[in-house]
Amino acid sequence: MHEAKARFSEVLRLVEAGETVIVTRHNAPVAEIKPLVPIQIKLGAFQGEFPVPDSAFAPLTNEEMKEWYGE
Repeated sequence: MHEAKARFSEVLRLVEAGETVIVTRHNAPVAEIKPLVPIQIKLGAFQGEFPVPDSAFAPLTNEEMKEWYGE
């Protein structure tokens, strides 16, 4: 752990390069530092896949508001 702390910039360079780094304390693993997988959202990906009725965009009724907010 001390070495990872002292060489954190190097650890981050390894992770950015796709490596996974295991941090240990007294030779026992305590943490794993690995690259994050970027989330890619494609807008309109489901366009035309299922119908959305116009009523889905209508304001909620008073009864629906009470159900939604638990009043």
